[in-house]
Amino acid sequence: MAKKAHIFHEAGDDLASWIDTTATDLADGFYDGTKAPFSADVPEREKLDYYEDRLFLPDGTPNQEGRSAEMARIGVEGYARVMQALSKRRQPQMTSVPLPQSQEVPGGY
Repeated sequence: MAKKAHIFHEAGDDLASWIDTTATDLADGFYDGTKAPFSADVPEREKLDYYEDRLFLPDGTPNQEGRSAEMARIGVEGYARVMQALSKRRQPQMTSVPLPQSQEVPGGY
């Protein structure tokens, strides 16, 4: 005959199950799937200002340290979305660079 579990073991199992399901239900209640829980509502312009400061130096050249840090933080897909939005924003600021007058391909190929 199998030994019957003590009432405290049963109560402990019930309590652990309740804690787990309640915590999950609360978290699901806070998260509606559209944004991270407890994140702030920031206007798009402010987000782009932040990323432009992180990804570009004041003279407009790439900031490699900032780019590496943001890539690690938001991942490749997030980084691609940010760069796409920034390129649209920066498009009017970009100017064409004149090509060299020489017909020779750089690098001597």
